[in-house]
Amino acid sequence: MASKPLKISKDTADESESTKKKSFTFTVNYPLREPTFDKSVLMEIENEKSPLIEYMKKAVDEQNGLMEKFTVKYLLSRGYVIEAIFKNEREFYSKNESSWEIRTEPELTERGISNLIPEDGMKVLLELIQ
Repeated sequence: MASKPLKISKDTADESESTKKKSFTFTVNYPLREPTFDKSVLMEIENEKSPLIEYMKKAVDEQNGLMEKFTVKYLLSRGYVIEAIFKNEREFYSKNESSWEIRTEPELTERGISNLIPEDGMKVLLELIQ
């Protein structure tokens, strides 16, 4: 017995589109010191008002390989910014005049991690630069 093709009504199509989970791609690139690191994960947007720092905390909690830990500092002009990712590397950063840059593909953003709100389909890159 042949099965009938599934008929999708407009209401069903609209409903499935509205229940589609929103997500963004989160990449950490650490190219300046061995062992180098470049990893991306797809993160589900659970709250459309949550800033990037909340997703960084989640990446640490889930131990998904994106980051083991991070430290931040507060700047009046930008909110919280990344001080170090992984082990305590502040000394390395200051000696080499390096810092963490945030890009929301393809442009650089001046927002700190407490002010950047990921959007569906966004690509967020944290990269250690010199």
